[in-house]
Amino acid sequence: PAWCDETRFNSRYSRQENRTELDSNLAAWTRERTSQEITELLQNNGVAAIPVMGAEDRLFNPHFKERDLYSDIEHPSLGVEPIYNIMWNLEQTPPAIRRHAPLLGEHNQQIFGGLLGMDEKEILRLEEEQVLW
Repeated sequence: PAWCDETRFNSRYSRQENRTELDSNLAAWTRERTSQEITELLQNNGVAAIPVMGAEDRLFNPHFKERDLYSDIEHPSLGVEPIYNIMWNLEQTPPAIRRHAPLLGEHNQQIFGGLLGMDEKEILRLEEEQVLW
């Protein structure tokens, strides 16, 4: 926009002094464009930019799909759910998410019985008293 070249916006100090008008100009300029148009324009001019996205936008973003940002994991009560993958990819030891998050109390028997040596009756009593879930 033409206002970008005005002297009142050509330094950090002058932008700060004229921040109300600068903010108004930027707001009007961005309302006329999609977030994708603005992202491409900024990136094409060397600015590291990506739009703020909601969950659905992230889930269906082509770049994120290409980077395998999500995996579909079978959850026992929710069915197949998309979840975030591990963000980095290592050639020698690629990360993987192999199972769903544990359900509340799913491993009580293994932890309290196996690791802590509690008998099954004690575990059941604690579950009935809602000490364990």
